[in-house]
Amino acid sequence: MTDAELQAILEYCEKATGEPWEYSGMIGDPGKLLRHFVQGPRDQIVLLSEAFAVDYAGLDNNLRFAANARTDLPAVIRELQEARAENADLKRSEKGYVERIKTVERQNREARKRLGKAIASCYFSDGYRVHCAHCGQLAARNVGPSAIIHENWCDVVSIRAFLEADDEVNR
Repeated sequence: MTDAELQAILEYCEKATGEPWEYSGMIGDPGKLLRHFVQGPRDQIVLLSEAFAVDYAGLDNNLRFAANARTDLPAVIRELQEARAENADLKRSEKGYVERIKTVERQNREARKRLGKAIASCYFSDGYRVHCAHCGQLAARNVGPSAIIHENWCDVVSIRAFLEADDEVNR
């Protein structure tokens, strides 16, 4: 059901006699003409049924339904409208969070690339062996930078530890 359809139902409910309505019961004897009343505010009769009813319980239940529907139907429609509005808000929030997550993931990839470049720029070669510019440790002859055992305080150690921890979190 669309929002417009719900609003139309709510509007015709509001145009009816004010609430609350109350089923007043049956007047008469079974097998004869029975009158059933539904009263609104200030004992105003809002529904009247006169019938030679065979199904007394059915007629009784129908009028109780009509009396309760005056209050219940608008309440249910308002509740549904509130739930739909909350759902729309949540969808907008979710879209914002998804976009934020994508932005953070992109920034994380860019930061990892910059960190990798920063680590690569930490090394220099004297033509014979590779050195770490931060801690001064040397790699063995004819071995690349990954073979250097850095000092614990070296920035390369902390950057590698960060990247490894980040890899664990993102698995």
